Amino acid sequence: YSVDTLTVSDRETGETIQTISIPELSYFGATHISIYDEDKGFSLEDVNFDGYLDIRLFDTYNGNYLIEWIYLVWDPQACRFVPDPQLNEISLAVFDQEKQLIYGMERSSAAEHSYYTYQYINGGPTLIASEILSE
Repeated sequence: YSVDTLTVSDRETGETIQTISIPELSYFGATHISIYDEDKGFSLEDVNFDGYLDIRLFDTYNGNYLIEWIYLVWDPQACRFVPDPQLNEISLAVFDQEKQLIYGMERSSAAEHSYYTYQYINGGPTLIASEILSE
């Protein structure tokens, strides 16, 4: 299935706070989410380690282990979710809440894999370590 919009509403009043159009944020102009995904490709987690829950929405598979996600981080000053395209660049991102690190991995070739570690520095994910392993 595909997600076209996300509507964020006030829990108490039901008033719409924000409506987010997804197609222009997606890699191919539409999300491609399997009905067999346990969480249906949607999760709320603190992806930038600021204490607020952010939105992580599955977008599509893009080859070489690349899995595209749409990241919307909560902006407490504006009281709305804003896209964070820098996170989309991290392939197979795993968020370590305890260490406040993001781990990524990608396949560089048939026998080579690259592993990356990122930390939020000055408001964005910053590469702090990388390792290339060849078989």
